[in-house]
Amino acid sequence: MAESLKAYIVTEHVSGEDQAVVRFAASNVIARREGANGLDVEFPDVSCKRAEHFDGFAPGPVPDHALFKAGWWFFCTHCQARASDGSGALIDGVAYCSDHENAATVAARVVQDVAELPDRTSPDDWPDAMLVTAKELRRIVEDAVYAAGPQVDGGYGE
Repeated sequence: MAESLKAYIVTEHVSGEDQAVVRFAASNVIARREGANGLDVEFPDVSCKRAEHFDGFAPGPVPDHALFKAGWWFFCTHCQARASDGSGALIDGVAYCSDHENAATVAARVVQDVAELPDRTSPDDWPDAMLVTAKELRRIVEDAVYAAGPQVDGGYGE
């Protein structure tokens, strides 16, 4: 009978970044070895601890949103700053630091509102296309910016 997989957090300590991965394995030593390989470091350069809160995601991977909510950080897609649940956002699987979070929220709202326009069908040969007129798009963007308030990020030209 196969042993059940348990979640482990494997953290490396040699790069100064303390990067980590979640590995699912039957034992600590197996998770540690697989984690060291995944982080491209030697076995003695990693630590390994149980992560029972991720067991439900076995055999893996743990979704980014679950890692984000658990306090893991990701690199902002715009500036490579660290983004975490307390200082940024994860929107549609893309990380944004607090400086870029508002702009990302506005963009996500615009995309959602365009997708919800009534009586629109994308062309058969381009199913991801979104059909919108300039007038409709302008209204949607204005509404999204207004809803975001005065904190809309204007720092793209810096």
